Order: sequence, then structure tokens, then C-alpha cells
Amino acid sequence: MPHFSASTIVLIIIAALLLFGPQRLPELGRAVGRTFRELKSGAKEIVGGDEEPQASSQSRKEIRSDETGR
Repeated sequence: MPHFSASTIVLIIIAALLLFGPQRLPELGRAVGRTFRELKSGAKEIVGGDEEPQASSQSRKEIRSDETGR
């Protein structure tokens, strides 16, 4: 992941102010935040979706073994 210096971040902020204006910047920030949250939750669903059926089948095996006494 790239590392940005303080001067690079300030330059990006100034460019964003010039491009979008101070009125639209908070709205743009909220939209970017929502997008990152949705991507993160989607990634968790994909990763968690693969593990979920295995965990439930494992718990079913444990319940069956408890019922049969094995």
C-alpha cells in the first residue's frame, strides 16, 4: 500500500476543493465512506459465506454424536 507524505495529502485536499468546491466535499466524503462500508461488508459476506456452511455441518455432526453417545 502506498504511503503518502503530509504534503501529498494536503495537495490532494486542495485539488479536491478546486474540483468539487467546498459545498460538495462533505457529500462526496459521505458517499465514499458508504461505498467503503458496503465493500467491506460484502467482502465479509463472501469470506464468511464460505465458512458458515462448514461450521453448521460441523455443529450438526456434534449434535448427532451427542444424541447417539459416540
